[in-house]
Amino acid sequence: MSIDEDKLFAEMSKLPDFDCYPLPAHWYKKYNIKPVSQPTTQEFIESGYTIKRSVEMKDLPPIFINEPQQNGKLVAVVPPENIKVEVVSRPYTGTINGVLPSLIDETKQE
Repeated sequence: MSIDEDKLFAEMSKLPDFDCYPLPAHWYKKYNIKPVSQPTTQEFIESGYTIKRSVEMKDLPPIFINEPQQNGKLVAVVPPENIKVEVVSRPYTGTINGVLPSLIDETKQE
């Protein structure tokens, strides 16, 4: 089955958001379509495009969820793994010239 490009272009060009669809590269020359230009970040922010699209009327009805989905099914939490922790402590004996005795290498003492 072959698709007639002229018919396809004619139908697509009737769509209100035709300029948002990706088109074959050769269509731009064949149908004299203006190439899409990329606005700068500042231009995009100033246009307010995102806000305008978020508040415009949509064809879809709103979705209302009034009851728990899947009967309120919850995901089971994996039980924590029992890890043996051993704490070893030693008495604090003070510092020698501001250095802990455990950090002094006794083989290098002069």
